[in-house]
Amino acid sequence: MTNNQDVRPEALTGQALTLRLVAALPLLLAAQAAVSQTALSADESTAQAFSAITIMGEREAEQTPWATQTGREVLEQQQILNWSQFGSRAEPGVNFNTTNNSINIRGLDKNRVLTRIDGVRQPYLVDIRGGMGGVSGGLSSIDFNALSSIDVVRGADSSTVGSGAMGGVVDVRTLSPDDLLVPGQAVGFAAKSGYFSVDQSWLLNGAVAGQTQQGLKWLVQAGVQLGHETQNQGTVGGVGITRSEPNPDNYTQQNYLIKLQQALGNNHKVGMSGAYFDRQDDIKDLTANPASFAAGQSALTKTSSRQSVALDYAWAASDSQNLLDTFAAQAYWQAAKLSSNLNANRLAIPTGPYQRDNTLKEDSWGLQFDASKRLEGVVSQNWLFGGDWLGTTLTQFAGGKDTCPPPPYVGRNARFMGCRFFHNNQSDVPKTRGNQYALWAQNTLGFANDRFLLTPALRYDYYTYSPSVGSFEGNPTSTAFQSNSAQAWSPKLLATYRATQSLSLYAQYAFSFNAPTATQLYSRYGSPGTYLVSGNPTLKPEKGRGWELGTKYEDRQINASLTYFDNRYENFIESVTGRGTPQYPMFTQTFENLENVRIYGLEARSEWKLTSNWRVFGSLAWTVGRDRSNDRYLNSVAPLQSIAGVTYAEQQWGVTAQVAAAAARTKVANAKTDFQAPGYGIVDLTAYWRPAQLKGLSVQAGIFNVFDKTYWNALDVPSNPVLPLGAYTQPGRNFAVSLTYQY
Repeated sequence: MTNNQDVRPEALTGQALTLRLVAALPLLLAAQAAVSQTALSADESTAQAFSAITIMGEREAEQTPWATQTGREVLEQQQILNWSQFGSRAEPGVNFNTTNNSINIRGLDKNRVLTRIDGVRQPYLVDIRGGMGGVSGGLSSIDFNALSSIDVVRGADSSTVGSGAMGGVVDVRTLSPDDLLVPGQAVGFAAKSGYFSVDQSWLLNGAVAGQTQQGLKWLVQAGVQLGHETQNQGTVGGVGITRSEPNPDNYTQQNYLIKLQQALGNNHKVGMSGAYFDRQDDIKDLTANPASFAAGQSALTKTSSRQSVALDYAWAASDSQNLLDTFAAQAYWQAAKLSSNLNANRLAIPTGPYQRDNTLKEDSWGLQFDASKRLEGVVSQNWLFGGDWLGTTLTQFAGGKDTCPPPPYVGRNARFMGCRFFHNNQSDVPKTRGNQYALWAQNTLGFANDRFLLTPALRYDYYTYSPSVGSFEGNPTSTAFQSNSAQAWSPKLLATYRATQSLSLYAQYAFSFNAPTATQLYSRYGSPGTYLVSGNPTLKPEKGRGWELGTKYEDRQINASLTYFDNRYENFIESVTGRGTPQYPMFTQTFENLENVRIYGLEARSEWKLTSNWRVFGSLAWTVGRDRSNDRYLNSVAPLQSIAGVTYAEQQWGVTAQVAAAAARTKVANAKTDFQAPGYGIVDLTAYWRPAQLKGLSVQAGIFNVFDKTYWNALDVPSNPVLPLGAYTQPGRNFAVSLTYQY
């Protein structure tokens, strides 16, 4: 490895980390002092009101037999800080593609996996530029140290959640006051600090919560993490496209959260929350082509930010005589932004300073509600119904400076012909407003004392996108686009049979859909005389339908499940390259709907509590995906993955050893050009210690990839890699240690 110490500014020292959080600590301490002397005597009905109310977005995990939940304790013990670690250490089959920065479930990624934070939809943002000037992602704007749990609902089922649930739903829960408060306690506090060698990062995170006798609960959280590039096992340093070591990176990540919850009379509750996340990566690009850019003089700054405010209302009935049992509503605003700023020195014409600044932003407003009612009788009924509205505004602009003269590039300016391929100070997509409306209902019918359950559901969605006329600022390929709108019906039928008290069998047939994005509809990038990459305003929504068949077994010692799924998709949106035209002679590229895609596979998981201290566990995910129209495999589908391990746990200490493995990737779209990643198996060891003398203190430590195995995550290697394969390897042996304190 080369020594990158010279590119690390003093701002990244441990002392600076502490100073950056100092501004947030007075708020935490002041809040603690304000209630530390308050005697808590909230009555029992207020406590029941809080516990009986379901938070928006929780119902999918409650109603689906194959949902899984990863709690805060597992996230901390496994030292999970990002989606890649979440999949490799806790949930095989939940992958993260670092090439396009998206979550991947069952071979579907980007906006085909619905991700929510506390019930608020998260957009997957991507522009059309690609390469260094493009931006993509947004789903990583999460501080895993501020999470309470992660629910994963696999499957193609839009019946209650709507657009995006083609591969599944990922529901992220941030900390709430109840995560820190002990019954009868007025104040709760949690703090965490740690070091992670995989990216040489330090973090400091704190949260304080309180409750008053007037029924108010509150929480304030603040966290900062500073680090560097994630290590791989590349061995070639230097500059240029032969480099396989990662580019030097200094990053700063900040996350702040506040929540207020007020219990009112008759089991009513209102709440407000505000969140702010920001991550900035300052990258020294040493892989830039030395024939075009001065060596070491290419700096890239990438920023991902998210801000949101939400208002919540919830109510739970005290008895069954009311018209409804529960009602919940949420209104929210969110702003998500990605930006990429490049500053370089060009050696090729046009020589001199070269700067690009690309920003993609989506503002969203949402309103949603759900309600429930249970009816007893010979046939019991459990009704759920709701509706939602989502409004979005997407904007994009790519600014920049270089030494290109104004066109045309003829005569004395002929040597600047390459400037025809530089597109800056323009919008690649018009300002686009979107609206989505939906209503849905679901009823679980129970027969024979609920041993047999039948759950039909139906959802209606309507969406529309409206691009602003003439908002292609500076774009030479701008054109007038028409609005795009469509509707979708998403039915579902789930049957569950409880054969015994421990064994259940289930089968489901469900529909899903996914609306196209503004980028896929309205983008325009290129210039006359060269090429054109364009959206397609006539795209249809993607639609899916498929089976889920499975069984679950649960008792005091053994928990096990097995699921087979088989989904068919139509109108699958993919980028297609075609021949040039007289105006764009090089080539044209656009988006089209593919008619026939099939994805099927098996998922299994089990846990066996051998004794009160010993536990063994295992899980696997096997998926196959084919584009049946073109008779080829889908490169977005990962090979067979599994996790197996053993845990010994006591109150004061515990240790876990596990193996994460993947089969070789042999099913690729093009066997001649696509990388077929070899199989691997890596060993991770984690442990915790809770000293009895220091109540509330916990020390977590882990060694990952213990035997320093060189391996690849198949999804991280692009179809036509520009860099050596070593540049796409996963981290070698690394360790993490953290301390948490909670009282």
